[in-house]
Amino acid sequence: MELNVVNTESTKLSASLMRGLLQVNVDPSSILPESLFGFAERRNPKRAFLFVSRVLGKHIPVTPSVMQASYESLASKIPADLPGPVLVVGMAETAVGLGAGVHRAYSATRHDSMYIVSTRHPVATEMFARFEEEHSHASAHLVHAPADPDIREMMLNARSLVLVDDEASTGKTFINLHRALIDAGLNKVERVVTCVLTDWSDGAVSDDDQLHFLTGIAQRISRQEDVMAQVNSQPADQVMHGLFPKRVEDIVLDAMTDHEKLSLEVLDNVTKSRAFALVIYKMLKAMNSVDEQAMRGL
Repeated sequence: MELNVVNTESTKLSASLMRGLLQVNVDPSSILPESLFGFAERRNPKRAFLFVSRVLGKHIPVTPSVMQASYESLASKIPADLPGPVLVVGMAETAVGLGAGVHRAYSATRHDSMYIVSTRHPVATEMFARFEEEHSHASAHLVHAPADPDIREMMLNARSLVLVDDEASTGKTFINLHRALIDAGLNKVERVVTCVLTDWSDGAVSDDDQLHFLTGIAQRISRQEDVMAQVNSQPADQVMHGLFPKRVEDIVLDAMTDHEKLSLEVLDNVTKSRAFALVIYKMLKAMNSVDEQAMRGL
């Protein structure tokens, strides 16, 4: 997501905690880091520290105008060309209010959007999906199906997801949520957008990671005989209109555990997904050519 950067210098912040000294470097930001968040600690062996928002209004008192400004700022950064319907999801518990505020600001111009939340508490309505926030003290998240049939129909027809949380570190929880929603029946989703106050995931993937990711996907595809029959016998334009792009997407979903950020980038929209599939096609053709030359050499 794009940032309206007001601070281009790297800012170093630190906090002395019971388990040691926590230091963070904050790169370009749209709000001065010391105005955006502070530090806290908790009794959690998985992650003993917290970034506490100074604009969210949940743990630290904040004036309504500051909260509203954060909603409007985040909503303005959501791409304007998302295909509808757009499903906005707020993450329990911290981002439930944040997500509602972002959706309210966003829905002023997108009447084809709706808002749901995850929760950690089962209720009387039907369970729709379940996913994990693995570093949390209470890792299980539940998503309940809307009781209103019209809203439920709108959710099932969503073509874009906007996933809202106060913080992202690796992006794994977003990926878990996305996959859970797709597995539960949201099979028309074309684009996924993450919407956060503090994002620590940027730059987490190196060029070597990207090459390893591409090679791994190509190798998995190469073991599927029906797909390889198409790759070996048809030109790219025909293969890209067959089952190949969908198979690539399925394997990217399977690879999420090891390559979280790259997987989410590929699944972000149809154009990126098809471009990625075309790269995989070309890699498979090249791999097949090398194999044929090796066989002739024998």
